Amino acid sequence: MWISRTLLCGLLAGFVSAPPARGQEPERFPVGQLVERVAAVRDPTQTYALYLPSAYTPEKKFPALLIFDPRGRAMLAAELFVAAAEAHGWILLSSWDTRSDGPMEPNRKALDALWPEVHERFSTDWRRIYAAGFSGGAMLAFSFGLGTGELAGVIGCGGRPEEHNRKARGTFAHFGVAGRTDFNYSPMRLLDSQVEGWGVPHWFEAFDGPHAWMPAALAGKAIVWMEIQAMHAGLRAPDAGIVADFFAQEIAAARSLEESGRPLEALRRYRLAAATVGALGDPQAVAAARDAAERLAASSAVELAQKEERKWDGAEAAYLSRIGWLGPALAQRDPPIRSSEIVTRLEIHGLRKRAAAGGYAGIAAERTLESLFSLLAFYETRDLFAAGEWRAAATALEVALAIKPERGDAWYNLACAQARARNPRRALEALERAVDNGFSSAEQMRGDPDLESLRDTPEFQRILASIAG
Repeated sequence: MWISRTLLCGLLAGFVSAPPARGQEPERFPVGQLVERVAAVRDPTQTYALYLPSAYTPEKKFPALLIFDPRGRAMLAAELFVAAAEAHGWILLSSWDTRSDGPMEPNRKALDALWPEVHERFSTDWRRIYAAGFSGGAMLAFSFGLGTGELAGVIGCGGRPEEHNRKARGTFAHFGVAGRTDFNYSPMRLLDSQVEGWGVPHWFEAFDGPHAWMPAALAGKAIVWMEIQAMHAGLRAPDAGIVADFFAQEIAAARSLEESGRPLEALRRYRLAAATVGALGDPQAVAAARDAAERLAASSAVELAQKEERKWDGAEAAYLSRIGWLGPALAQRDPPIRSSEIVTRLEIHGLRKRAAAGGYAGIAAERTLESLFSLLAFYETRDLFAAGEWRAAATALEVALAIKPERGDAWYNLACAQARARNPRRALEALERAVDNGFSSAEQMRGDPDLESLRDTPEFQRILASIAG
């Protein structure tokens, strides 16, 4: 099976000294540049990407952000926050070693190594340590905030509540985001409601997209929002310019949402903008934002939008609660279930049609399809590969590709499953489709043991040559 990895090289320039670590000479790190890999002092097997802002000096204290990607893509995750970290003087430490969908031990080791780094190795304001994460990394950041009780804020993207945390109460500010078609969109809204019950500052915002890290602009906004929370808490000096700029942008966004026929989203944005700046903002402007929110709250347009949202959120939840039969069906051997039967039972064609129709009903259908694709193309396939159930894995992937036929990685994994199941013709057809849909790793194809049975065939060599350049 294929898992993509992105590695970007850090550049070195303008070194400064950090405080001595464990009695050693002061270390020298670049400022204003993202360093690809730094080994932790306490455990050198644990590494992270490091960013020190250009203003960094050991004589001052700086906020620090620990970043947890669910696949340990340290550079990819850190780059989202670099511009805002530079603008506001934040240190970034992005782990190469955090993981999700597996044992917690790698995450425990990563956290045990990173926590001393911000306390001992860099000139960090200990009152202003934050954590950010995506998917399982967001859940890790949230649990870490609860467990330590020492984080000032958590930035969570595409995560979800965990049962063991449902009754917990934290003290950190929470900035939550999710893609509109993310299968974790509704869980992130639920998490925002949980945090609201704590009585702490909170924000939730959706961006256009599926289950993925937030755009860099939204990551930067999260840092600005945390800066404003630090002003409220007396952890940094107030800055009227930062507050005014943030408020103006949010009011403009709320007005744009209202004008484009999205009154419920506009209502929420007005409320969040007013709550965020509070006493730090212009009293008349904040009052006007609250008035605009109340005006919308009393409107029939918002009432209709709320009904539509409840209807389709409920339909999404009800649908997902009814697919417990899927795993046992894939495991069925005598006779094995056909992928076409599963496609029919899952009503995939109807969901795709509703998704294409647009509106909130379409968005909810897209999220449902995203949930199905993730379940079939990743979780079920992973478990079936591990069990050596190649034909069942191929069936799961065929159903997934009925949802997203453009996914080259899923076609590649289908080729692997068919090759292992001794279906060379189908395997080669799937491999061809993988390349047609963007798969381009000749190195992976050349060395993948799942494709061993195809290696010497002319068709395999032709497909390999087509991407080997």
